[in-house]
Amino acid sequence: MGFRHMESFTAKLNIELYRDRLRTEADPETASTLHKLLIEEEDRLGFDLEQLEKIVREIADGRSRVERQLSLIEELETNGHDANSAKAILSNLCKTLLIYEQYRRTWVGVMKGRNTY
Repeated sequence: MGFRHMESFTAKLNIELYRDRLRTEADPETASTLHKLLIEEEDRLGFDLEQLEKIVREIADGRSRVERQLSLIEELETNGHDANSAKAILSNLCKTLLIYEQYRRTWVGVMKGRNTY
Protein backbone atom coordinates (compact mmCIF):
# COMPACT_ATOMS: atom_id res chain seq x y z
CA MET A 1 0.00 0.00 0.00
CA GLY A 2 1.51 3.34 -1.05
CA PHE A 3 1.95 6.31 1.28
CA ARG A 4 -0.71 8.39 -0.47
CA HIS A 5 -3.19 5.52 -0.32
CA MET A 6 -2.49 4.99 3.39
CA GLU A 7 -2.83 8.73 4.06
CA SER A 8 -6.16 8.78 2.23
CA PHE A 9 -7.35 5.71 4.14
CA THR A 10 -6.43 7.32 7.47
CA ALA A 11 -8.13 10.60 6.53
CA LYS A 12 -11.34 8.75 5.59
CA LEU A 13 -11.37 6.90 8.91
CA ASN A 14 -10.80 10.13 10.82
CA ILE A 15 -13.59 11.88 8.91
CA GLU A 16 -15.99 9.08 9.77
CA LEU A 17 -14.96 9.26 13.44
CA TYR A 18 -15.36 13.06 13.63
CA ARG A 19 -18.74 13.01 11.85
CA ASP A 20 -20.02 10.30 14.18
CA ARG A 21 -18.87 12.21 17.25
CA LEU A 22 -20.45 15.44 15.99
CA ARG A 23 -23.83 13.70 15.68
CA THR A 24 -23.98 13.27 19.46
CA GLU A 25 -21.62 15.91 20.91
CA ALA A 26 -23.36 18.48 23.10
CA ASP A 27 -20.29 20.38 24.33
CA PRO A 28 -19.68 23.45 22.11
CA GLU A 29 -15.90 23.53 22.65
CA THR A 30 -15.48 19.86 21.81
CA ALA A 31 -17.74 20.28 18.78
CA SER A 32 -15.67 23.24 17.58
CA THR A 33 -12.49 21.17 17.82
CA LEU A 34 -14.14 18.28 15.98
CA HIS A 35 -15.30 20.63 13.20
CA LYS A 36 -11.74 21.95 12.78
CA LEU A 37 -10.37 18.40 12.65
CA LEU A 38 -13.05 17.41 10.15
CA ILE A 39 -12.11 20.30 7.86
CA GLU A 40 -8.40 19.43 8.08
CA GLU A 41 -9.06 15.81 7.11
CA GLU A 42 -11.38 16.77 4.26
CA ASP A 43 -8.69 19.14 2.99
CA ARG A 44 -6.14 16.31 3.08
CA LEU A 45 -8.30 14.22 0.75
CA GLY A 46 -8.51 16.85 -1.97
CA PHE A 47 -11.10 16.85 -4.74
CA ASP A 48 -12.10 14.00 -7.00
CA LEU A 49 -15.30 12.41 -8.24
CA GLU A 50 -15.45 10.00 -5.31
CA GLN A 51 -15.23 12.95 -2.92
CA LEU A 52 -18.00 14.81 -4.72
CA GLU A 53 -20.28 11.78 -4.51
CA LYS A 54 -19.52 11.46 -0.80
CA ILE A 55 -20.16 15.15 -0.25
CA VAL A 56 -23.51 15.01 -2.05
CA ARG A 57 -24.56 11.97 0.06
CA GLU A 58 -23.39 13.67 3.24
CA ILE A 59 -25.43 16.79 2.42
CA ALA A 60 -28.58 14.71 1.83
CA ASP A 61 -27.98 12.73 5.02
CA GLY A 62 -27.21 15.92 6.92
CA ARG A 63 -30.47 17.52 5.87
CA SER A 64 -32.38 14.43 7.03
CA ARG A 65 -30.58 14.50 10.38
CA VAL A 66 -31.41 18.18 10.86
CA GLU A 67 -35.09 17.50 10.15
CA ARG A 68 -35.16 14.57 12.59
CA GLN A 69 -33.42 16.63 15.25
CA LEU A 70 -35.89 19.49 14.80
CA SER A 71 -38.74 17.00 15.27
CA LEU A 72 -37.08 15.62 18.39
CA ILE A 73 -36.66 19.10 19.85
CA GLU A 74 -40.29 19.92 19.14
CA GLU A 75 -41.39 16.67 20.78
CA LEU A 76 -39.20 17.27 23.84
CA GLU A 77 -40.47 20.81 24.29
CA THR A 78 -44.09 19.81 23.72
CA ASN A 79 -43.78 17.20 26.46
CA GLY A 80 -42.12 19.65 28.87
CA HIS A 81 -38.61 18.14 28.70
CA ASP A 82 -35.30 19.97 28.58
CA ALA A 83 -34.18 20.27 24.95
CA ASN A 84 -30.85 22.06 25.50
CA SER A 85 -28.66 19.04 24.65
CA ALA A 86 -30.79 18.31 21.60
CA LYS A 87 -30.41 21.94 20.51
CA ALA A 88 -26.62 21.75 20.94
CA ILE A 89 -26.56 18.64 18.77
CA LEU A 90 -28.76 20.42 16.21
CA SER A 91 -26.21 23.23 16.11
CA ASN A 92 -23.45 20.70 15.38
CA LEU A 93 -25.51 19.04 12.68
CA CYS A 94 -26.18 22.42 11.03
CA LYS A 95 -22.50 23.42 11.17
CA THR A 96 -21.44 20.08 9.70
CA LEU A 97 -24.02 20.47 6.94
CA LEU A 98 -22.68 23.96 6.17
CA ILE A 99 -19.14 22.57 5.96
CA TYR A 100 -20.21 20.02 3.37
CA GLU A 101 -22.25 22.54 1.41
CA GLN A 102 -19.16 24.78 1.29
CA TYR A 103 -17.03 21.84 0.13
CA ARG A 104 -19.53 21.16 -2.65
CA ARG A 105 -19.41 24.81 -3.78
CA THR A 106 -15.60 24.74 -3.67
CA TRP A 107 -15.46 21.47 -5.58
CA VAL A 108 -17.80 22.79 -8.27
CA GLY A 109 -15.63 25.92 -8.53
CA VAL A 110 -12.51 23.78 -8.95
CA MET A 111 -14.17 21.71 -11.66
CA LYS A 112 -15.36 24.83 -13.49
CA GLY A 113 -11.81 26.15 -13.37
CA ARG A 114 -10.50 22.91 -14.87
CA ASN A 115 -12.98 23.14 -17.73
CA THR A 116 -11.86 26.62 -18.80
CA TYR A 117 -8.68 25.35 -20.46
